[in-house]
Amino acid sequence: MKQFFLSILLVFFVVTGFSANDHEVVIVYQGATAAVDASEDVSQFITVDVNGADVTVEQDDEVADEITYRLTEQTDNGSFVHKGDFKITLSLEGLQLASQTGAAMQIKNGKRIAIVLKDGTENVLTDKDGGDQKACMTVKGHCEFQGGGSLIINGRGKHALKSRICGGESYDRAALARQHCEGRHTHR
Repeated sequence: MKQFFLSILLVFFVVTGFSANDHEVVIVYQGATAAVDASEDVSQFITVDVNGADVTVEQDDEVADEITYRLTEQTDNGSFVHKGDFKITLSLEGLQLASQTGAAMQIKNGKRIAIVLKDGTENVLTDKDGGDQKACMTVKGHCEFQGGGSLIINGRGKHALKSRICGGESYDRAALARQHCEGRHTHR
């Protein structure tokens, strides 16, 4: 089994150029598909469902340490959904994520969500035009923005970002004074 697992990791690294470090899950969007690599120490605590470029991760309540989810590359027809009850770090590393069916990103986790915008990257989220989703990016808990990258959220349905609380060193409080933000917003 370990040899098979190692072979899958090697293929993932060769094909995508990314691999997960300890306490990490790497999600690489590549057009109509997405590839997911979880480090061995966290793979037992998550269930991953990939349907084309729609990725849903359910995190077990038994997880003892914070997991970092690294999202990168691009798709014009995908999404990311996270379900869990333990704080996480979401690292956006040049992510271009657009959904044709609803929200681009939903974090259904009521804890602290650290959103790291990797230095020097531009990250863009876009939801379905005119859809019935609450926002392009929904965070059930409170999000803390960090890092020197940028995030552009194109809310074409109702809102760009919906979260209970937002803050952090990269968060533009003046542009996003309300938690139910409308339209297009940029975090730099």
